Amino acid sequence: MTIDAKDIAYGRLVKASRVAEEFGVTARTVRNWYDAGHIPAAFKAGRTIGFDLEAVRAAICGPIFKQESAKAEADQAVLRGSGDSIGT
Repeated sequence: MTIDAKDIAYGRLVKASRVAEEFGVTARTVRNWYDAGHIPAAFKAGRTIGFDLEAVRAAICGPIFKQESAKAEADQAVLRGSGDSIGT
């Protein structure tokens, strides 16, 4: 995806402070997530980083959803008595 000045002007990208507000963390934490590769940046010029908030939500919430789904499947296996659970 290519981002140009129009995208920034139309407000499609947000600063680290806005992402931080969304997730209840500091802007420094958001930059740490970016540096570690946990969230994508849509634009970077020098020290300025623009984030697509929807892409960040997907990156952060996707793993949480997968963990919850896996737990729910394991719980269902236990309820069915299929023997798929640990310790059986």
